[in-house]
Amino acid sequence: MGTTTYEVVQNEQLIRVAEALHSDAVMDAVCVLAGGRKVTFTARVRQSEGEVLPGDPVNQYLVGCTSHDGTIAFSVFFSPIRVVCKNTLSAALGLASASSRRQQGCRIRHTRNANALISRLPELIDLQRQQFSGGLAELRAMAAAPCTAAQFRSYVETLLAGQLRGAINDRRGDAATSRPRRLEDLPAWECLSAKFEGQAIGSDIPGVQGSMWGAYQAVTEYLSHDAGRSRDPIEAARQRLEGLWFGKAAATLTQAHELALAATCS
Repeated sequence: MGTTTYEVVQNEQLIRVAEALHSDAVMDAVCVLAGGRKVTFTARVRQSEGEVLPGDPVNQYLVGCTSHDGTIAFSVFFSPIRVVCKNTLSAALGLASASSRRQQGCRIRHTRNANALISRLPELIDLQRQQFSGGLAELRAMAAAPCTAAQFRSYVETLLAGQLRGAINDRRGDAATSRPRRLEDLPAWECLSAKFEGQAIGSDIPGVQGSMWGAYQAVTEYLSHDAGRSRDPIEAARQRLEGLWFGKAAATLTQAHELALAATCS
């Protein structure tokens, strides 16, 4: 019989992580997903907060998650969360993957490694506090970068390029009316555009609307609050959460962050 390098990391390890955080972080939420196959928690790191703009604060959060079906590794990492609507929490997994080069967290597959990680948590949290100002500077750079309606359209076209591939018929089944897909053909566009134009949570904060920060928040709020096809609101919310934590939406949010940050240098 062959051997495997995978070993289930039990919920008890997450509980031990939470217990180890009592002096450094405040527990925020625990979620059990996929019928118990995935478990996550978030905790706000003490003494790690700041404002992107006056009245638009962010906190540094520690996120822990594990699965019992092999779909994700035991993970502990950090993520900035916008306090106004907490919509960047959903980007945590994606941002952690994109930011691995900055050592914002780690993923492991063995219980013995989880035990070693727990003993290092105070050190990791202290290091993250020191690095938080750098991440906050990136978000402030987004807020300082202007974004017109035309630039927002280009931003979303790049972000949703996969959905814009191919052609569509203006009249169903009539190939003579075929044309390239446009943003207006996508169900998400109307909602995204409205959020960018001022309907997003926190868009009334001076400096948000008309900035790349506002553009990025329009995307994160749509994916975390409005996306989903189920008519049952509870089921739609569950699908959004799982998609944002473990599905394609996490990758979309990672790209949204990277594109917004890149626009600050253009």
